[in-house]
Amino acid sequence: WIVSRRGRVIGDVDQGSGPLPPRIRSSAAAGLSPGQQVVDAGARVLLTVLGGVPADFPIRIRRARGDADEVTLMLGAKTELRLGSADDLGLKLAAAGAVLRTMSRTERLELAYLDVSLSQRPVALDKSQVSVDG
Repeated sequence: WIVSRRGRVIGDVDQGSGPLPPRIRSSAAAGLSPGQQVVDAGARVLLTVLGGVPADFPIRIRRARGDADEVTLMLGAKTELRLGSADDLGLKLAAAGAVLRTMSRTERLELAYLDVSLSQRPVALDKSQVSVDG
C-alpha cells in the first residue's frame, strides 16, 4: 500500500511509476484497504521516521524496520542506517546526512552501516571490514 505520513492508506503501489517509496512490512497490512488508518504501533513509528527524512537526504531509503526502541533504515542495496530509538530523529537524520555527504559514491556503496544512534558520535563501517565467523 501507499500510506500517508499520518498513516492513512492511499492506494496500491504502482510498480511502473518510477522509484518505489520506502517499504515497511507489517502483519497488519493484510486487512487494510484505501481510506483506512494504519493502527499497528510499529508501523506508525516507522511512518513517523520516514516522514521526518529531509527531501535533500543524500541517499534513497529503500526499507524501514524496527519499533520505537530500535529503528533501522536500509539505504541502497545493503547499507543499514541505524538510528537507535525513535527519539531525536531530526538530529540523527541531520548527522547521517552530514556524514553521507562527505563520502564519495564509491564509499557509500561500500558502506555496511552508519550508526547515528548517538548522533554526536556517528560510527561507520565499510563492507571490507565485515567478517563472518563460521
